[in-house]
Amino acid sequence: MIKIYIDKKEVTSAEINARQDFNKILKSLPEKKSWINPWFYGAVGLSSVIGAISLYFLLI
Repeated sequence: MIKIYIDKKEVTSAEINARQDFNKILKSLPEKKSWINPWFYGAVGLSSVIGAISLYFLLI
């Protein structure tokens, strides 16, 4: 369904410029969750060790 606005009030450049507060937008966004934590390193380290051992036994 397409909405058609007839005789809609035009937005002026001054109104557009007044709402361009990008710092406010950035502050309102949630902080990026950090994937760097001990559990991540434990999982990556364990899978790396298992992979290395598997390759060692596969190539022997």
